[in-house]
Amino acid sequence: VIVLLFGGIGGTTLEVELYQAARSAFDFRLDDSIALIEPAPALGIVALYVAAQRRLSRGAAGLTECRVRKPIGRGGEAFALVAFLIFLCVFFGGPLVSVLLRSVIVPGKGLYGVGFRVSFSAWAMLFSRMSFSTALFRTVSVGLAVAALSVGAGLFFALREDSSSRAPKARRRKAIDTTLVASASRLSFYRLIPLAPLAVSSVVLGFGWTLVSPRGNAATLALAQTAMAWPFAWTQIRAALDRVPRPLVEAASLLSPEPIDLSFRVLIPLARRGILSGAAFAFAISAGDATLPLVLSIGRFENLSLMLYRLVGSYRFSEACACAVVLAALSGFAFFLESGATKAKEL
Repeated sequence: VIVLLFGGIGGTTLEVELYQAARSAFDFRLDDSIALIEPAPALGIVALYVAAQRRLSRGAAGLTECRVRKPIGRGGEAFALVAFLIFLCVFFGGPLVSVLLRSVIVPGKGLYGVGFRVSFSAWAMLFSRMSFSTALFRTVSVGLAVAALSVGAGLFFALREDSSSRAPKARRRKAIDTTLVASASRLSFYRLIPLAPLAVSSVVLGFGWTLVSPRGNAATLALAQTAMAWPFAWTQIRAALDRVPRPLVEAASLLSPEPIDLSFRVLIPLARRGILSGAAFAFAISAGDATLPLVLSIGRFENLSLMLYRLVGSYRFSEACACAVVLAALSGFAFFLESGATKAKEL
């Protein structure tokens, strides 16, 4: 979507070529070729990342001790800190502030529009749209469904990986070398599968779902966005489980009659912060995604991200900025709820 809006003439990527080949030129042979070629290097990068992650995190699971934060030193450290803060303010805070200001500041009246004035007309026009409340409802409902499905999938693989990491200690009578090799293979599998969707682009994913369900609907969109968002939920849950001390898990596994009892009574409560954080990530990804709704071409469907794309395409920039602020506030509210729920549980 970013390339479609701001790429300019000749600005393209494999994603845009794939979309245009299927939607504009109806060149499905080129479409299939790009869909097969594009994920190959990404899968290689994911496999290298999994191997490096397993090697670097060896022996680091269950480390919960606090590290003392050191003060910023003079010279190079202070310069690096200031440079990084400037980078954040300009390239992260700058666009957010500019979008907020653009939604309330309009050019002055007159033939040449000299000066600027504050006006909330863009917000009034956005809220007066008959489709706004429907788009808001669909954004929230699909986002909640994606968050629930993503957490379920991420939690399943994270718990399966955790049980596989304890397998060698439970099988004392088998050959140690064989058990370790099998365990390493299982760990690689359970870490590679959750990250594999990152190698498949959302455009490829969307067109794959159109083959399964030619007439897309909200349920298809939720499933497609779950396939894109659940790796991010898995990383949050996996990180939370990694912080659980191993002796505590081993003691609980000895006292638990079934593995599922260990998961629901010990691991899931201890990983609740990662679960809530993963749900917030999945909701934000779903709410801000305009690619899959665009590719699936769901009839009479519009959410806030798709409305934002169409407002920019029709040069209604003030309304588009107001819609972007609503979308950002909605995603930020999800993380606010996650942080508040975590603190309340800790208290």
